Amino acid sequence: MSEAVGSRRAYRFAAVFAVLLMLTSAFALGVSAKGRPAQFTTEETAFMASIDNGYAMEVTEYLVNGGRVVAGTEKALQTAEWIEGQMVTECGLDPDDVYLESFPMIGWNLDETTAGYSVGRTILEIDMGGEWTAVPAVQCSKGDGTGPDGVTTQMVDVGEGKINDFDKLAPGSIEGKVVLFTRTDLMFYCTPVLCMAVDRGALGAICHFPETPDSELKIDISDAALPLVYITDDDAAAIRMLMERQPVTCHLVVDNDYQELPLSTGHNVIGMIEGVELPDEYVYVGAHFDHWFTSAADDNAGIGSLLSMAKAFKDSGLQPRRTVVFTVFDAEELGGWQDTWYDWCMGSYSHIVETLTGEKLNPDRPGKIVAMFNMDVIGTEGAIVYVETTPDLTRFVKKAAFDSGLIATAPMTYVYWPPSSYDDWPFYMAGVPCTETAWWGEAYDKLYHTTGDTMASLNEAHVRVNTVFNGLMALRMAQASVLPYNLPENAEVVQQGIDLLYSMDPETRTMADISLLEAGLGAYSSEVERLNSLLDRGKVDPDLLNRKMMESAVALNPMMFDWDLTAWIPGWTGIFVLNNPANDLYRMNGAISALRAGDGEAALDMLTDVTTMKWGRFVDYQAYLGVMDYIYYVPEDHLLWGGGFLPPHSDVHEEYFSIVEKTESGSVDFSAEIASLEQLVLELYGDVSAIADELGLSLLAAADVLSEVR
Repeated sequence: MSEAVGSRRAYRFAAVFAVLLMLTSAFALGVSAKGRPAQFTTEETAFMASIDNGYAMEVTEYLVNGGRVVAGTEKALQTAEWIEGQMVTECGLDPDDVYLESFPMIGWNLDETTAGYSVGRTILEIDMGGEWTAVPAVQCSKGDGTGPDGVTTQMVDVGEGKINDFDKLAPGSIEGKVVLFTRTDLMFYCTPVLCMAVDRGALGAICHFPETPDSELKIDISDAALPLVYITDDDAAAIRMLMERQPVTCHLVVDNDYQELPLSTGHNVIGMIEGVELPDEYVYVGAHFDHWFTSAADDNAGIGSLLSMAKAFKDSGLQPRRTVVFTVFDAEELGGWQDTWYDWCMGSYSHIVETLTGEKLNPDRPGKIVAMFNMDVIGTEGAIVYVETTPDLTRFVKKAAFDSGLIATAPMTYVYWPPSSYDDWPFYMAGVPCTETAWWGEAYDKLYHTTGDTMASLNEAHVRVNTVFNGLMALRMAQASVLPYNLPENAEVVQQGIDLLYSMDPETRTMADISLLEAGLGAYSSEVERLNSLLDRGKVDPDLLNRKMMESAVALNPMMFDWDLTAWIPGWTGIFVLNNPANDLYRMNGAISALRAGDGEAALDMLTDVTTMKWGRFVDYQAYLGVMDYIYYVPEDHLLWGGGFLPPHSDVHEEYFSIVEKTESGSVDFSAEIASLEQLVLELYGDVSAIADELGLSLLAAADVLSEVR
C-alpha cells in the first residue's frame, strides 16, 4: 500500500493487431535502467556484503556433477538430504528449523543403474545393412512404453509431423511402424504429432529438435499416446541419409512403468529463519532440485543462489521481522497424472495447495504469506531476464531490479504480469503475491532440457546479481512495516481487460452482461482509494492493514488470470481471464464478416488465431480432439494445478477445414459455416457473462475484506 499512490505504466495499444501480439507476450514491458541511486539500509548493505558467490557456484557444480535427479527416486531423496545438511552446516540455519516435507507423487519405476541418459531402460538400434548400431536416445514417454522386448520394425520419415506431411504418405504406410519427425513446436512437447501418428497405427516415435545444438540430446516428457525417444540432430541427419538409399529398420525399447497410483514419495526441503516480531507471517524464496541431465541453469544455479542467500542472511546477523522460508522443491519436472498436460510443479503444488491424495500440508499458510519469490533457470550467459509477477508486486519488483544492479547487469530485463507455470504458480493459486525470475532468451532456448546445460552455460556475475535481486526482495518484504503492495494495479489489470474486450468486440456491450464485474471493480477501487487516504493521514494500524491485504489477495488474485490457449504454447503462460474470449470474439466475428463477403481466404486468416487453431490447423480433427482431451481432461482431480484456470475455447476446426475445401474448389456458399460460427459466438457471449460474474464476486469479496480496515 505504501506504493499504491502515484503514476503507473500505461499499456498503449496502437491497433487491434498490436493488441493481439501483446496477448501472446503477456504484456511484457522492459524496465528502464534510469532511476535514483538506491538508498540501502544497514541491513541490506550487510546482506549484500555477506553473499558468498563462490559457495553458490560450488553448490551448483556439485549438483551438476551429480547428474540427473529424478523425483521420487532414492537419488532424489539423497539429494534432498544433502541440501538439508547444507542449510544447517554451511548456511547456519537452526537444525530445528530445517526439515524434509514428504508428499505422494506419481511417476516412473526407474532403472537407476542404466548407463547414459536414459530414463528407464531405453534402447535404440538401427540396422545398418545387417549390423545393428546403437544410437544414443532419451525416452520421453509418460506411458508404459514398449515393454521390455521393445519393437523391431521399419522407420517412416514424417517430416515435421503436420497433417500435410502425413497426407503425403500412402494409406497404411505408418501402420505397425516407428515414425521419425522433426519437432517444430517450442513447448508443446510433440503431442499433436503423436496423436496423429497413433491414429495411423504407429508403434513408436523418434524425434529431434533443430533448436538444440547438433550433438546434444534433449528431453521433454510428452503425452503417453506413443513411446517416444529423442535423438540428436546429427543422428537424425545420418538416419535420413540412410533412409534415402534404403528402407531402415530399428529396434526400439522404452521399458517404462508409469501407473496412476501414488507409487513414490517426493521430498521438499524446508529451511526457515523465524521472524522475531511476526513469526506467523512468511516470506518464501523457492527453487527446485529435481532435474534432467546436468541442468546447470535449470535449476542447480537456482539452488546455489538460494543457499548462498540463506547463508548471507545468517552471516550478516539479520533478525527478520517475519519468518523467511527457503524452500527447495522436488518434482517440478514431473510427478502428476500421465494423461493431462498440467502434471509438473508437484512439490510446490503439494506444499501449498494439496497432495495428490487430497491432504493439505500447510492449510494455515494462505493469507499469511506476504510474498513468494521463485527462481528457475538462473544465471545463464547472454540471457534475457524475465521476471513474472502478480500485478500487486510489479512496482516493488522494478525498484529491486534497479537497486540490485540487475538491470545494469542484464539490460534486457522485463518485469511483467502474470505469473506462469513455474513453482510460483501454485502459490498464485493460493492467493499469494509472487514472482518468478528466469534468465532465458534465445541462447538458452537451445540448451533447455539438453545435455548442453552445463557449467559453461552460466555466468558467475549473473548468479550473484540474481542472489542480490531476490534477496533484497525477500529482505524488504520481511522487514516492511506496511507491505509494499500496489493494489491499484489489480484494478488497472481488470479495467484494461474490460477495455480490451470492448475494443475488440463492441457487440459485447449488448450481447454479454458484465455489470457485476463493473460493480465489483468500482467497490474494490473505492476501498483501495479509501485505504490510501487513511494511510497518507497515518490513520491505519499497519499490522491490521497487512493482514487484510493478504486476505484480500487470497480472494482476488487467483481469479484474475487463466491460461493462454491462443499461443503456440497452450497452457504455459497466464493471461487475463477475458483476453482469450476477446481474441476469439474478434477472430470469429471477423471471419463471419469475411464469409458474408464471399472471401474465404480472409476468413481463414482470421480463424488461424482462434484459441487452439495456431496448432490445430496442422492436425486432423481426430488428433485435434485427442490433444484437447489431453489439455481439457474432464475429471477435475486430474488437472492438478491447471484445474480451474482453463478458459472457454471455441472449436472451429471443422469450420476452418470446410472453408479450406470450399475455397480451393471455388465455392462461395459459406452459409453453413456462417451459421455454425454465429452459434459459437453466442455461446462465447454466455461464457463472458459467467467469467465476469465470477471475477466480479471476487472483487466484491476482496473489497469487503479491505473494508474491515478502519
